[in-house]
Amino acid sequence: MRYGALAAFVSVMVIVSMPFISTGSDAEEGPVTSIYDSLSPNEKKAYDDLDNAVRNFNTLSGVEYLSVQEGWEVYYAYMYDHPEAFWFDDSYTMYSSLGYVTEFLYEEVYTAQQIQKMKFAISNSLKTLDVDPSAADYKQLRKIHDWLCDNIVYEEGDHQGDIYGAIAQGRCVCEGYATAFRYICGLYGFDCVVLVGYTYQSSTIAHAWNLVYGEGAWYFVDVTWDDGEDYTSDDYFMVGSETKIHGRVFATEDHMADSLYGISPSPDRFISPEERFVLYGALVAGAVVLVLFILYVIRKRRQTQAPISAYGTPAEVTYNGEFCPECGSPVSSEYMFCATCGANLPERKPQSETPSEPDSQNDGNENN
Repeated sequence: MRYGALAAFVSVMVIVSMPFISTGSDAEEGPVTSIYDSLSPNEKKAYDDLDNAVRNFNTLSGVEYLSVQEGWEVYYAYMYDHPEAFWFDDSYTMYSSLGYVTEFLYEEVYTAQQIQKMKFAISNSLKTLDVDPSAADYKQLRKIHDWLCDNIVYEEGDHQGDIYGAIAQGRCVCEGYATAFRYICGLYGFDCVVLVGYTYQSSTIAHAWNLVYGEGAWYFVDVTWDDGEDYTSDDYFMVGSETKIHGRVFATEDHMADSLYGISPSPDRFISPEERFVLYGALVAGAVVLVLFILYVIRKRRQTQAPISAYGTPAEVTYNGEFCPECGSPVSSEYMFCATCGANLPERKPQSETPSEPDSQNDGNENN
């Protein structure tokens, strides 16, 4: 009965310890699905006008209502929301005067024909990406994540920060990884944004990573840091703001973004059903092992306790040349179990006292 209570207690402790395993978040999808959604009305107007100008390869003027800070917010919001316009950063320059933006100047760096060839190269490279649109969100996102890790080498170059360098050339830096992940997620219908900020490794060198909406919540993904030289990690795949990685809280100690654009990420890492099964199984197995170990210790302690006499004190054990058939330890004829291993001993009679020597006189009489 006591063993059953002990097992029940350990099982309850295992269940209580499970909340750290998250399968999602209570955070609901908010109104923000792109950086555009976080802009002010004036910034959205300029963004829309800039989009029209980029599609027609034109300069955008008449934006003096934007401060320089607002102009940069529009510039980067457009660039990260539209990774398919990979020529944007090379072709457009923002000019300002007296603290206000005057224009977004377009200068032809690539001809329309060159851009079409580059688009074709991107599409051709993506043919090797096999994603099942009917699969669970995390499986689709993991396919995209792993494909990028398998097909990109971290290397600086002319297109180090855009999808042409990342997808077609297979060479880029963190900005290229992040924009490529954003671009492919968009192809498969996932809301995703590019984040820029700093990491625990440096407070002066900027870094780029992503927030993606999948499995009912927003999660962080850093493809760059998961791309090892000869392996693909998942340390930074679908992690939460409070997830600890190597002892550091992700959103406050590991990756510090300049802005989350009003998005509320999940506090916990996403745990897939397969991972959850393994983790719960390990917890249950650990509980079983703990119970068995405790029972073993209790049994061992009972076996090693000295026999108790009828008067409540340790009995004096008299060894009569008998040995336990189980462990070979000497045993006393006074007890029915071995004091060493606890094995039951076969029923036997206490050994009688050694008979005295026969009387010589009696011997003589008998001989007579």
